[in-house]
Amino acid sequence: MIHEVIKKYRMSGILSLTENQYKGHNYKMTAEQEKAVVEFVKEHWIKEHWGIVYSKQGMNDFLNRHGFVYKKPQGIPGKHPSAEEQKAVMDGWIKKGQEKFFKTNTSRAKINVNGAYNPLTQEVIGIEHEENVNQQSNMKLIDKILEKDFKGTEKHKLYLVMDNARYNHGKLFQAHLEKWKKEQGIEIEVLYLPPYSPNLNLIERLWKYAKKKILGVYYDELWKFKSAVKNFFENTVKDEAYKMELKQFIGTAFQVISS
Repeated sequence: MIHEVIKKYRMSGILSLTENQYKGHNYKMTAEQEKAVVEFVKEHWIKEHWGIVYSKQGMNDFLNRHGFVYKKPQGIPGKHPSAEEQKAVMDGWIKKGQEKFFKTNTSRAKINVNGAYNPLTQEVIGIEHEENVNQQSNMKLIDKILEKDFKGTEKHKLYLVMDNARYNHGKLFQAHLEKWKKEQGIEIEVLYLPPYSPNLNLIERLWKYAKKKILGVYYDELWKFKSAVKNFFENTVKDEAYKMELKQFIGTAFQVISS
């Protein structure tokens, strides 16, 4: 600014205005450290190694400067014979001109989960099965919820928030709810969400959390994958540490989408 220039001239003369003050980029790492990090990045995620903190943009610039680009690795069949030729990685920084590969499953077999989540207690109750979710799996889920949380207590009403899938409105399912009321005195009030509003359905956030925890591992056998899914919903999410994590991940704030 003009007043700064005048002040500088009065204090130090004309030379202070004409000399080159540029000192170049102030790199935080030495050349040896940068070389070590480049070698480290080839196989691992960048971690704090010398106690030097980079911003996200600063680290992006650093990687770009050393020839890395951000792109997806390619999938190859999971039964590839050489385990040393590819490693399981997500989207990330890869050296220009190189490709990274990760194992993928070739089977179309799957496992479905029907579940319920209590945002007040972080309690998760799930039903794992190979067939698609339907009225029968809904009925089994209701039975599991009531057997676990209502049997032997004085609770008499369950509020159930559901989307508008056809099986949530089915006659068999509705009759099952009435049966609990008549035979056990437990009323089940279903609160249906508006159509096309997954943003209001907390269970969607549970599925996202489950995928994040379960699908980060490659399973070479279907039974191992099924076992991991069952263990997650039957054991893992019952741990108090995971409940705290669930509470933060899912929350109770809803995204309202304006038209």
